[in-house]
Amino acid sequence: MNLYKISQTINQNWDTFDSAVVIAKSADEARKIIPSFDGGVGENGDYECWSRPDNVKVELIGVVDGDYLVNMHGKVNVISSFNAG
Repeated sequence: MNLYKISQTINQNWDTFDSAVVIAKSADEARKIIPSFDGGVGENGDYECWSRPDNVKVELIGVVDGDYLVNMHGKVNVISSFNAG
């Protein structure tokens, strides 16, 4: 599994996420992750606080050790930046 920084600059209103660090198998999978407050992922298609996948920038920042992933179900929102309004 890889560690990716995902970010978007399309939806810059209040109460939106602008970036997150996520764990995913591929850049394509990371691009589809929607940040959430509980460390999981948002509902697929819920773009009110995020952006559509084609507007998401993805940067590989590292590789995650398998032991860390035991309870993470393949991908997880590690940390995110939220613009509260």
